[in-house]
Amino acid sequence: MNKQEIRLALKDFHWMESEILRLYAELHVTSSGSTSRYEMESMMIQERACADIVGTFVIRKDRYRKIIHKLEKKVRMIHDHTESIKEDRMTAVLYCILDGMTIVSISKHLNISERNIYNIRDAIINHIYESIHKQKEHLDRFNNVITV
Repeated sequence: MNKQEIRLALKDFHWMESEILRLYAELHVTSSGSTSRYEMESMMIQERACADIVGTFVIRKDRYRKIIHKLEKKVRMIHDHTESIKEDRMTAVLYCILDGMTIVSISKHLNISERNIYNIRDAIINHIYESIHKQKEHLDRFNNVITV
């Protein structure tokens, strides 16, 4: 993941979490088919329509699972690599960003200039970027030791 992707993942973190929860709720909702009020002649048409509805329902649920997987991967990556941020100011800005606050609202909330918020955000992005690459290097070394 490059720094631009990390910046976007931080910016989008709040809505991604909300969307994951919404999609999980959708996955657990069953299809609500309406009961037939038509005469016997319409039964065959309804059976075909029902099959189409079920097929569409299954396809949509599969799409939801793919979207959830993609969003969870990004959310998990951000969460895993922000755990090591210990500086109070960086942590405060980070949680404001993760809660969906804008730079202006964070600046007002923390009584810090917008320029400083941008600098802190960039430091957070650099921290996450370095953490990801350190983890990758560690895994590469570990895999090399195992394959030898």
